[in-house]
Amino acid sequence: MARTATSRRDALRFGIAAAAAGTAPIAAASAEPDADAELVGLCDEIIERLKGYEACESDEDEVLDAIWKPIRALEDRIEAIEATSTRGLLAKARIARWWAEDRPAGATWDDSCAAQWTGQVVKELLAIHGDKA
Repeated sequence: MARTATSRRDALRFGIAAAAAGTAPIAAASAEPDADAELVGLCDEIIERLKGYEACESDEDEVLDAIWKPIRALEDRIEAIEATSTRGLLAKARIARWWAEDRPAGATWDDSCAAQWTGQVVKELLAIHGDKA
């Protein structure tokens, strides 16, 4: 029997892919162009700091902790801000992508970080579209 209806899972998969590609219309997103300016700036900053952490050649705990502490503080700030626009969602999606695939070869990050950030992006995408469930 031919499948004629799109499942919720297929629709969600398409929505995430389209939003990440920047092709999905997000009608309920804020009309203000700078609605997520702070969020986008914080997301850009954390990615740069993560790259710096990866590039650090020191193996001394004090050095690594000094680099990591501001990253954790940024994560907390970013997690507390809910995206209200496509721009904000894409900024958070870039963090999820960093944890999932943009790390240098051989890096051993905990995969739960990718799942955590991806889950937050999906939740906020649904909220923008009015699905609070």
